[in-house]
Amino acid sequence: TRSLTLKYIESVPDDKLSFSPGNYFGTLGKQLRHLLDVQECYLKGLETGEIDFKKKRKDCTMETSKIKLLTYAKELDEKLKSLMRN
Repeated sequence: TRSLTLKYIESVPDDKLSFSPGNYFGTLGKQLRHLLDVQECYLKGLETGEIDFKKKRKDCTMETSKIKLLTYAKELDEKLKSLMRN
């Protein structure tokens, strides 16, 4: 599943990250950033035993950068691998 997410991020041209499918939807970049932020919350929950969505990273600068989104996703992958080893 993760490889599909990474391939999708890689396939979206940088200038399309600002595309929104409708008035009540965020941009593609915002939706991808949110997906990763929520994953980070769950990873923190695995570490601490508590999930707190109010403490999301929410670095909005990555919403327009495919490189930043991919870097964030790979950081989270490494964190998950580390948790699985422990």
